[in-house]
Amino acid sequence: MGTLAATANSFINLGTGTTALVFSDSSATLTANSVAIRNYSVGTDSIRFGAGAGTVDVTRTIFADFGGVGGVNDGTGFITPDSTKVTITGNDILLFSTIAGTNGINQAGIGTMTVTGTNTATGDATVSSGTLVIGTAAGGNWAGNVIVNGGTLKGRGRITGSLTLNDGVYSPGNSPGIHNVGSFVVNGGTHLVEIDGTTAGFGSGFYDQTISAGAVTLNGGTLQGSTNFSGSTGFKPALGTKINFLQGSSITGSYGTYDFSSNSAGQSWMVEYRDTEVNLFAVPADWGRDIAGITPNQKQVGRALQSFAPTAIDSRGTTASGVVSSRSDQGKIFNGLMRLDNGGLKTAYDQLSPEKLTAMSSSVSTLSSIANGGTSQRLSQIRRGDQGVSLNGLTLRTLDGDEVYEKLALNEGTLLVKKKK
Repeated sequence: MGTLAATANSFINLGTGTTALVFSDSSATLTANSVAIRNYSVGTDSIRFGAGAGTVDVTRTIFADFGGVGGVNDGTGFITPDSTKVTITGNDILLFSTIAGTNGINQAGIGTMTVTGTNTATGDATVSSGTLVIGTAAGGNWAGNVIVNGGTLKGRGRITGSLTLNDGVYSPGNSPGIHNVGSFVVNGGTHLVEIDGTTAGFGSGFYDQTISAGAVTLNGGTLQGSTNFSGSTGFKPALGTKINFLQGSSITGSYGTYDFSSNSAGQSWMVEYRDTEVNLFAVPADWGRDIAGITPNQKQVGRALQSFAPTAIDSRGTTASGVVSSRSDQGKIFNGLMRLDNGGLKTAYDQLSPEKLTAMSSSVSTLSSIANGGTSQRLSQIRRGDQGVSLNGLTLRTLDGDEVYEKLALNEGTLLVKKKK
């Protein structure tokens, strides 16, 4: 057993040699309390854990910088696990240098472990709790697989192997950012997409994007799209804005649930699944209310749409379970509507106005029947001459578009109209 402990606000200066610090068995522990561990002249490894798993226990913050003055990394190793993973516990740890070896690391602390070195370790990096950041603007990567079983995974460094989200949170980038992975599997947890602009990129004014060189397999989990996150600028996308947050050589399956509650007032998202990408489109939170300048007649149509608006549309050859096919009548309507801006939606609503429903195609006729009979019921009441039915503010147009009315009402079977001047 070996233990190295250091007091607060101090330095551990390691000696030179092939391996500067060796822990020989599975009970080995390195503890630190706001300590900087540094060595400007080392050989193959800076810290080596022997047979069995070791533990780096950080009470507060540890900064590890090996192989270069002023934080310049010359590629020498920081941690080399010989057999099983080294477990990182405690609070924050910042690794500037390389993690090497055939095994991996397990982030199990309550703080944040940030990896910025060019790492060659081929084992798994597992996140059990706390936060693991792989890559910042200063660099960083992981050569093996990354498995998220809890906590949070962030960062912009490339993951050469697969990224698997089982539980916890995956939030690519450093709020926001672009993340490249070998392949991507979602079995559970939350895939958080931070959106602060209309282009994928790094930092304020951009949105998160994950790019998988291989297949993307979605077996459930939660997709969360948010414009309200720490560091956001208050961005509110225009209706119809497309966010291409996920790319892969193929996309199979779908997320199990969706959370779009953390966005600007009146704004939500609709998901589009395609063969090699998944997109978000900015849509009204309420199709009958959250459109600027909407008329009473357009509001009626919007309310009907709201009653059967899907959260996700599948444009692939095989439709995932629980997702509306873009080839269905419902899918055809919303596949078009989700791409329209505010003015485009108002125009589309005019084309779906109640007085024209009877002359529309079968796909749009499906609209009135699905919408719980709301619009069609009102039209039936008018045709029957029911007393007390009023549609004040409804705009009517003849087929040639020449006659425009702005008020229609029924009083004891008599149709009353007011022609717009």
